[in-house]
Amino acid sequence: MSLQRGHPRLVFHLGLHKTGSSFLQRCIFPNWPGVDYIGRPLPKDSLRTMAESQEGIVLFSSESLSGSLIDAYDKSGHSWRDRQCAQIIRIGQLFPNAYALVGFREPVGWLLSIYKHYLRFGGTAALDQFVGRARDDNPILTTDELLLGPRLDALEAAFPGRLFPFCYEELRDSPQALYGAVARFLGTPVPQPVKSNRQRVNEGVNSRQAAVLRRLNAATGALRSRGAVSKARLLAAKSFFKNAPPLRLSDTQLVMVEEELGPDWSAVLDRINRARSSLNEQAPDPRAAK
Repeated sequence: MSLQRGHPRLVFHLGLHKTGSSFLQRCIFPNWPGVDYIGRPLPKDSLRTMAESQEGIVLFSSESLSGSLIDAYDKSGHSWRDRQCAQIIRIGQLFPNAYALVGFREPVGWLLSIYKHYLRFGGTAALDQFVGRARDDNPILTTDELLLGPRLDALEAAFPGRLFPFCYEELRDSPQALYGAVARFLGTPVPQPVKSNRQRVNEGVNSRQAAVLRRLNAATGALRSRGAVSKARLLAAKSFFKNAPPLRLSDTQLVMVEEELGPDWSAVLDRINRARSSLNEQAPDPRAAK
């Protein structure tokens, strides 16, 4: 099923966070033929752009449309996952004819990328203190907050028959095939390849740099600090240990993630494949790309 014809078409790219959104926003969406792209930060004249669009498709892209990632580290007792699902449902209610593009990511890579974001914004907990089961000793982020099934439930309820789900692993490993599938969904030409090193978009820190960044965060600021302070700390940390091993979960953490999130991820992959089949585009199964 592709986008309906005969009226202006509104498409939301809702993230999820850490699924290649920044790369798409900087390097792909602005160059997509047949699409008026409105990206983050959303400009004040967004409605005017949509009203005056000559392309027939207006694409809004911002992870903030599905909530703030910093909510994941909020210890106020509110569930980040539930707040995200509620916001997705609300967008569907406000725009009942809109379509959606949403990326998902296998849990180990997603968790590590979220942790690096936590460090960038002032976090001080070590990785083994950052994530744990709900019954563990007060982790920053519990594994149940990372379940993707409830998010896919909300998306399918908010955009029934109008959802294009994809996997970060597709964007990483076979981007042109993914662009072709999205183009067929949108009913547009395929964008031309953009000369860009996508590894440098939101590039993270390695294991030794993460330790340096934690110390800088503890000494210079609290979580949620942004702007120049956050960038200065990140650049300072990345000036050290450039050839250190990458940040990895311990064997114990890998077992925990597989036990807590593995079944959910397998079920989500099956649902993505079925959804893409109904769109006449079979999603590659990235289970082997962990």
